[in-house]
Amino acid sequence: MFVVSRDVLESLIIDDQIEVTVLAIHGGRVQIGITAPPSVRIFRSELEAQTALSARKGPSVASAVDGERVPFPTVGMELEVNPLTGSTWVKPSAT
Repeated sequence: MFVVSRDVLESLIIDDQIEVTVLAIHGGRVQIGITAPPSVRIFRSELEAQTALSARKGPSVASAVDGERVPFPTVGMELEVNPLTGSTWVKPSAT
């Protein structure tokens, strides 16, 4: 297992085609965004058994992005920090 620390809006690139970006940190939870080609299946590990079962039954629900690659827009974005909780998240810049 590869272990690395990242701050909000920092990314990891996997195999020159998958980008994992830290979008927000709220206490002990991290929100991430993943940009990948349509051929890469992405799902939460706790849903693996459910996904395997669904695959055996056949398709039932269309993907939210329907196979499109949707990049996370970092241009025009800035970080906001809650001074009380220390939570950090991404928000659009005021222009």
